[in-house]
Amino acid sequence: MLASNHAGEPSGAESASGGILLIGETLFDLMPDGEAIAGGAPFNVARNLAALGHTPWLVTRLGSDGQGDRLLEQLRGWGMPEAGVQRDAHRPTGFAAVEIDATGPRFVLGPDQAWDALDASEAAALAARVKPALVYFGTLAQRSACSRSAVRKVLHEARALRFLDLNLREGPDNRQISEESLHLADWVKVNDVELAEILAWFVHQRGAGVWGSPGHQEAVAKLIETFRIERLFVTRGAEGYAVFDSRGILVASGGAPSVTVVDSVGAGDAFSAVTLAGRLNGWPLEPTMRRAADFAASVCTLQGAVTRDTGFYAGWRQRWSGGFTEGGAPADAGTLS
Repeated sequence: MLASNHAGEPSGAESASGGILLIGETLFDLMPDGEAIAGGAPFNVARNLAALGHTPWLVTRLGSDGQGDRLLEQLRGWGMPEAGVQRDAHRPTGFAAVEIDATGPRFVLGPDQAWDALDASEAAALAARVKPALVYFGTLAQRSACSRSAVRKVLHEARALRFLDLNLREGPDNRQISEESLHLADWVKVNDVELAEILAWFVHQRGAGVWGSPGHQEAVAKLIETFRIERLFVTRGAEGYAVFDSRGILVASGGAPSVTVVDSVGAGDAFSAVTLAGRLNGWPLEPTMRRAADFAASVCTLQGAVTRDTGFYAGWRQRWSGGFTEGGAPADAGTLS
C-alpha cells in the first residue's frame, strides 16, 4: 500500500501554487427526461474550477466515439488542457442512468467503460510534468484494477496534498477500496450518509449517535485518528456542512441556503470545487466553507451538475472578488439574484 505524505495541517490563509490535477471518470448522466448531461465527479469538479478561473488538469479516458467527441469539445470550450484526456478504441464513453426519488439521485453505471481503462503510465507521466500542488481522486474510478493502478501511480508520483472525494456506489469492493483510499488521503470529503457508512465499517459504530452528540464526536475523532486525516469535510444536505481537523475537533460548520431545488446532482462536486478553489486562492477556512455551501445550493437550482451558461459562473467570480475584512469575513461584492 502507498503511504500518504500527510504533509501537515495548514494554518491561517492557506496557499498552493502548483495547480490541481484531477483523475477519474468522465461520462454522461442520462437524466429521467432523457437528456444526456456531461458528468462524473472529477469532470464536474474540474469544470467548476475552470469556470471559476482556474486551470485544472483532468486525467480521464473517453471512448473513440461521438459521445467522447462531445465531452472533449466541452473541455475545450472551458479552456481546460487536453493532455490528460485518453481515448479508447475498444470501450465506449461512460454513462450513468440517473434515478431521482425523495432520497436524492441514484446512479446506475454501465459496465466496462472507457474510464475503467485509464493508462497508468500516461497518467503518471502527466503528473510528473505538471507537478501539481493538489491531487483530487475518488473511489468510483477505482472499481477496475486498471484505473485503480492509474490513480495510485499518480498519487505516488505527485508530491501534493491529496483530496479524496469518497463516492460510495453499489459494489462488492466498496469497503476495501474506501479503506485503502482513506489511508492515501490528506483531506477527505464525504456526505453524511457516507460518513455513517464508514463509521460503521472502520470504527465499528453503526448509528454512532445523534449528530453532535458525545458518541458521534468520539466516533468521528476515532475515524480521523485511524486514517491520519488532516481535514474531514462533511456535506449534510439541507443541514449544511461540518469540517473537522486532524484531532477530530469541529472547526467550521454552517447551514445551507434555502433554494428551489431542481435536483441535487453535482451539489457535492460543487462544494468540493469551491473547497479546492479556496485552497488554491489562499482563502481562510470559514469563508471558503460558506462560499462552498452557497455555490452548492445554487447548483441544486440547475438540472444536472453544471451549466453552459457562462454568466452563472461569472456572477460567482464577481461576488467573490472583494477579498476579506481584517477579521477574515468575506467582503463579497454584491448579491446574486
